[in-house]
Amino acid sequence: EGETWELGHCKSCVCRQGKPWCPQKICPQSNMACQPNYKLEHKPGECCPSCVESDSVCTVFGDPHYRTFDGKFYSFQGSCKYQLAADCVGRTFSIRVTNDARGTKTSAWTKTVSIKVGTLKINLGQKMRIKVNGLKVFAPYRLEGKVTINKTEDSLRVETHIGMKILWDGSSFLEISVPAAYKNRLCGLCGNFNHLTKDDFTTRRGRLVMDAQKFGTSWRVGGKKACARSEEHLHKETQCQNQSYYKSRENIEKCGALQKPVFSPCHKKLSFMNYLQSCILDMCECPNEHCNCESFNAYAHECRRLGVPLSDWRRVTGCQSIWTQHKALSRNKLH
Repeated sequence: EGETWELGHCKSCVCRQGKPWCPQKICPQSNMACQPNYKLEHKPGECCPSCVESDSVCTVFGDPHYRTFDGKFYSFQGSCKYQLAADCVGRTFSIRVTNDARGTKTSAWTKTVSIKVGTLKINLGQKMRIKVNGLKVFAPYRLEGKVTINKTEDSLRVETHIGMKILWDGSSFLEISVPAAYKNRLCGLCGNFNHLTKDDFTTRRGRLVMDAQKFGTSWRVGGKKACARSEEHLHKETQCQNQSYYKSRENIEKCGALQKPVFSPCHKKLSFMNYLQSCILDMCECPNEHCNCESFNAYAHECRRLGVPLSDWRRVTGCQSIWTQHKALSRNKLH
């Protein structure tokens, strides 16, 4: 009498008057809503799903446009080396990016990504080149207890033992994901991860500024040798204003695909306006005439992360040939 025992995670029994009584635990409705920055997750060993704090993501794409861990959108065309994100409290990791001007006067694109986690150093370059602790490696790659590097459909996926993940397409798209444990510990171009956008423009010296140029320049590292050109240059918006009416109209039309049906399944979950504005800005001084594809790619990646895959967008927008060519180059490099 009174003896208890477990039958799995969701059922426990008790002996009452010589008979077992085993009620099933009742979970809240599976469609329960979690507060912002939390998601419903079923943890191993637990009977019911619960709301847990989500990982936060920083995205870099195109002629660099940044979406910080806290969701602030801005553009910064510095063509030097910068601290993108780092644990400024525990010093567990740092990520630096080198931006390349690609021969332009006011533009820049992410060229290489340098990741440091403890004593581990990972370098990601153009065409999906990878170096780990100075040695060239190829995906899939695994260093037990430290890092795994795999290839997705269009990117390299780096997963570290501290929970930080990096997605790099070998050209200019970069996505960094950090677990909730890093909240209020980060600094760099990706912001401080405190769920507030208003203080993301905090410089290296702790000063809050309103100008993206001043903010971005404050996180420069590596000296002038790491720069593709002088930091004193025209703002990109000035370059756009100097374009002819017909050229500007053509750029807007090329970027307008973001409003079309191929992207519409995601419109309710993610506004396309920031990506549209970024796309138009990218086309102002585009060295290959396909810079609009970079904003499309960033929008599609974010949609996929929100649970809305957009499978046919490359073909519909004319970006498929560019992606196929890039994929072939990457495959040749790997083999």
